[in-house]
Amino acid sequence: MNPSPRRLPMIDATETSHVSNPPGPPADPAPPGQRSMEALILRRLDALDAKLDRLSPLLEMGTAGSGAMAAMVDVADEEVRHLAEQGVDADARLKRLFHLLLELTREDTLERFEEAVKLARDLPGMLAAGVDVLDVEAGQLRDDGIDPMEALTNGARAALEFGVAVGPREVRSLKALLASDALAPEAIEVVSMAANALVETRMRGCGPMGPLSLLGALRDPQVQKGLGFLVEVGRSFGAAMQRPPSVSSPVPALPEDPS
Repeated sequence: MNPSPRRLPMIDATETSHVSNPPGPPADPAPPGQRSMEALILRRLDALDAKLDRLSPLLEMGTAGSGAMAAMVDVADEEVRHLAEQGVDADARLKRLFHLLLELTREDTLERFEEAVKLARDLPGMLAAGVDVLDVEAGQLRDDGIDPMEALTNGARAALEFGVAVGPREVRSLKALLASDALAPEAIEVVSMAANALVETRMRGCGPMGPLSLLGALRDPQVQKGLGFLVEVGRSFGAAMQRPPSVSSPVPALPEDPS
């Protein structure tokens, strides 16, 4: 028989501690300056980590916003392409819109806008003053026995009827009448005197007059003055007939006497 192997005795770690760790003085701790620097670095790292945590939502929003902006640009490009297919120059229209915006923001344009705003602010007061004036005038008309509403209705109806009756030819005639001397104060005064004479003669009445009575009336200074006026009018009228007619006059010229 073979002899059984010999078992080695177990060695306790406590028994070998003096072999691996020889006895001696303990290791010196880190100096104070090094410990404070390490603590400062750790605090700075913690603060940086906290800031990064706070910036994370903003970074995520920026990423999402860039995606949305890219989608908007794609949609805009698609719309511009559709407009170009329809013959619409989007770039030219944007330039015109920008030019209009520049015109609207000019200094003189802004001053006009400010004046318009001021006028709009003062408009209620002006309207109230105008209404007060109209009330006063309407009261005076009522005192004179005139109904303002009836007068306005009749005036509007007359204006409408006048507008229906007046055509291009009548408008040209009115322009010629207004541009002529027919409405001059002197002409109106002469026509008024002639109308007064006609009315007075009609009211006074007159009898028949023979040749002898006519010769006797020619000795009257008033008759002589009137006949002299008619002779001068005839002379001036004859001279006016020799002048060429006005180009803007709608009335044709009278034919000249062949004799």
